[in-house]
Amino acid sequence: MATILRQTGLVDPRVTTVQASIDMATRPHTLDGLTVALLNNGKSHADLVLDATHRLLMERYHLQGTKNYEKGTPGAASRTFPLEIIEDIADQCQVVINALSD
Repeated sequence: MATILRQTGLVDPRVTTVQASIDMATRPHTLDGLTVALLNNGKSHADLVLDATHRLLMERYHLQGTKNYEKGTPGAASRTFPLEIIEDIADQCQVVINALSD
């Protein structure tokens, strides 16, 4: 009878980390007069969160406006927004709110 030997590998579970620091974006003192981007990342109920957020913003501030953005494809929540959307947000909006919901 033959004996089958299998090679076993070990994985080191320790993670090597790299320290980095990034300055937070400057926050505006008010949202009055600004355009706010509302990002729907495609998770379920994100649209409900953004609708409620939009209503509250309109009640509390005199916004220039809001712009809604969606990733647009099912299962897109784990992917980044397309570059053209990011560029449009940077050109058109001063504040971004991203809905992460389930």
